[in-house]
Amino acid sequence: MKILRAIGLAAIAALALIAVSGAGSAAAAETTLCKSAAISPYCASKDRYPKETAIEATKTEFQVDPGFGPTGITVCAESAMKGQTNAQAGEPLSASISTWTFSGCTRNGKACTITAKNLSYAGSLSWSSGDDGALALSNSGKGQPRLFVHCGSWYECEWDMPSLAVEGGNPGQLAIPTTTLVKGTGFNCPATTTLKATYSVSSPKPVFVARGEISNPGTGLCKINQSPCPQAYLYPEGTELEAETSDVKIETNVSTITCSEGSLAAQTTARSDNPLPLEMTAFALDGCNFPGSARAASRSMNSAPGRSPGTANSRNGEARWPGGWCAAAPSTAPSASVAPISKTGARR
Repeated sequence: MKILRAIGLAAIAALALIAVSGAGSAAAAETTLCKSAAISPYCASKDRYPKETAIEATKTEFQVDPGFGPTGITVCAESAMKGQTNAQAGEPLSASISTWTFSGCTRNGKACTITAKNLSYAGSLSWSSGDDGALALSNSGKGQPRLFVHCGSWYECEWDMPSLAVEGGNPGQLAIPTTTLVKGTGFNCPATTTLKATYSVSSPKPVFVARGEISNPGTGLCKINQSPCPQAYLYPEGTELEAETSDVKIETNVSTITCSEGSLAAQTTARSDNPLPLEMTAFALDGCNFPGSARAASRSMNSAPGRSPGTANSRNGEARWPGGWCAAAPSTAPSASVAPISKTGARR
């Protein structure tokens, strides 16, 4: 087998960018709570909040508007909620809200009572975009989550509790944008009632809704030194590789040919695969010395016109083409951006 060893820094860098993921099966990336937005929308394993992470938030805004005009709006001086995650990651991420309290609630200066009924609530957190997600509330066995409002003789009603938007940040936020409440029952219930609320998250802090990744066999080119390589940082199909070297050795069964110059160009024909398919578009050697030749002298060698398909695999750090040609990064290669990739069935 003929072996081409490219010692040039460009060749090493190009080959070192090729990396392989661990084994696994293709699946949609899971939702997780992350401590950092460094590789948003993904989250490295070391930055994921663990199972049973406490969720605590206090209101910055809360108002119920029954549509009776400004004097009919009910506001609360204080409101807080507590809960926890039930897993480190999931699709959706399982959570629960155990307490949700309201105090100092008034309508036009008169006291009102607001209660979150049928606690605790089951929660399902799903990533939506960027660092954000949505928390849907459901029956945990005690009844459908309901919001109860009693304002003296004015009205006494309850509605289904809407989902909450989760906004990543430091701190993060739980929010109910102006939402029309549904399934209202009770006394003198308004035809249309809206709820608007914002809560500042004190735990966990900071917090970002992110995509965890499930490993899948595959080799790809990664732009950063991150394991696994987030999908957003994979180089696309058709990425061109160019390498030059000043020290080439071609080992044959007769002798070793040395060349003072070498260049190689190729491009990927997939974003990731196992192995990653490459197409060599150019290959040239110059200043080559053939020991033992009657006319040992500097010569040039060039590839034939056209494209030659090959593959790359970081398990052995080689890029191969038909005929036994193999470009290999030597064991003394300097540090470069190397990281496993992982595929997702979607997402994130």
